[in-house]
Amino acid sequence: MIENRELPRLPKKGFDSHCPFCKSRAIYQMNVLRTEVGCFPKLFEHHAAQIELWKCAVCDESFELF
Repeated sequence: MIENRELPRLPKKGFDSHCPFCKSRAIYQMNVLRTEVGCFPKLFEHHAAQIELWKCAVCDESFELF
């Protein structure tokens, strides 16, 4: 059964292309989520928010980049 838990959300700026859990470089992008500007008014004033969903092939953990 899949747990309904919130994924860790990391900023794209400063992301070092390593898994935040096990530090592996074997990560892959699963999806890109686009939201309206009104959802994140302080973070994205002029652009729609683009959140990327990533997963680690080693530890099987998921995380988001915004």
